[in-house]
Amino acid sequence: MSPMTVGLLVFACLFGAALLGMRLRARLPGHHLSTEAKDSVRVAMATVLFLSFGLFAPFNGTVIDALTLSAMSVSGAIFLVLELALPYGGLISISSGPLRVALAQLGH
Repeated sequence: MSPMTVGLLVFACLFGAALLGMRLRARLPGHHLSTEAKDSVRVAMATVLFLSFGLFAPFNGTVIDALTLSAMSVSGAIFLVLELALPYGGLISISSGPLRVALAQLGH
């Protein structure tokens, strides 16, 4: 197949999937549209994106290193955004003790 045919086939599949997704969204229960579910879908889409880049990229060390570094950067960014949303809890936690001491001194 020519590259144009492959491109048009990929476009048709993606467009059809988008239309199917819009139609199915109206039938989903409310708990499937929560923030956690949307984040799971975003991570799955990023995984599929990087896997497809790996399939179409030529097999050499530089490309593999670049794709690995890109995937690690995206996953690190997602991790930091999720951790910074809750500064006093989670895996990286900030002690609230110094803040309480400072507020107590300001109150006197």
